[in-house]
Amino acid sequence: EMELPIYPWTASLISEVSGVTEAVARLLSVLGSLLTIWFLYLIVVRILGRRTAAWAAFFYAILPLSLFFGRAIMPESWMLAATAAALYAFLRWTDEDSWLFFGLAALATALACLLKLTSLYIGLPLLWLAWQRWGRGTLIQWRIWLFGALVIGSLAAWYGHAYQLGQEYGASFHILTAAGTDKWGTWDLLASPDFYHQVFVGNLGGRMLTWAGFPVFLVGLFLPRPAPRERLFDVWLLAVVIVLLLASGGSYQHDYYSLPLLLPAVVFMGKVMDRGWQRGKVPLAVFATLIVILSGYRYWGTLAEERLESLDKEMATVLATESPPGDLVISCNGADPTWLYLADRRGWGRDCSTLGKNELEALPE
Repeated sequence: EMELPIYPWTASLISEVSGVTEAVARLLSVLGSLLTIWFLYLIVVRILGRRTAAWAAFFYAILPLSLFFGRAIMPESWMLAATAAALYAFLRWTDEDSWLFFGLAALATALACLLKLTSLYIGLPLLWLAWQRWGRGTLIQWRIWLFGALVIGSLAAWYGHAYQLGQEYGASFHILTAAGTDKWGTWDLLASPDFYHQVFVGNLGGRMLTWAGFPVFLVGLFLPRPAPRERLFDVWLLAVVIVLLLASGGSYQHDYYSLPLLLPAVVFMGKVMDRGWQRGKVPLAVFATLIVILSGYRYWGTLAEERLESLDKEMATVLATESPPGDLVISCNGADPTWLYLADRRGWGRDCSTLGKNELEALPE
């Protein structure tokens, strides 16, 4: 029971030809990241112009967590690419009334939500775009209902199937069961100041935008909106904040839950750079340079977190040496799969201090 595993499935298909290598999965992530930048640029061009779009794309490309997760073996880069593609295609559809863009928007929206269920927040900016096009008529626009049916239908089909797999085989991330409420049911966190500091200051300000980019973003929030369509980025940002609050446990524990904030945030940064460049190039150049330097510093520090500890290497070597390739292994490393992965063995991660005889005998051979 998990999100649609199309990312690892695609990597495995390519690996049938290329051989099993981490490079395949990393290159897929890089491709997703490049597509995110491209679709973000196209969205901003249509609403705010080329200079703001170029600044927004530049910031997204160099900010540390964007760089890190843009090559990590995780589906985040494709989730963000699908989100940006969905908003761009929906924008084109409401502007041009094209069935091609209607279909692309529905497909990209469904894909974003299948990759990460929290991407359902995208419904709010899409609804806002529809309201800008049809006003109150949005509620009786049959194509909007068709759009919703296509997206929700695909989600119900996959997640229903995934739930049954989890029930049948016991392999589950528990995203649809009570056991998953550590991610989305932790309402007590919303009363804690530490939650807001962690998510909106620590993650957004320190780890994502850097301390030089954070004030630029805040200034962008208070710039006037001459064009009504600029409000899209306000609604987009608000929608992400809402889902972070609803999934408070996940967003508090994992910085990548906050990644969707980057897309609207860099637009506000781009607006500041574009509108202020003619008035004060030197101060803005200083901020841009600081953002680049701090991004590099933060990115290097984040990469350091991936480096293997000597114990991991040592244990993996022991496993690979002492066990035949076909052996199933119980790794006394909790849920961490590092030892199994490095030793190229299959098995289970368990807390061996609590592993009883009955649980041991219940494991399939």
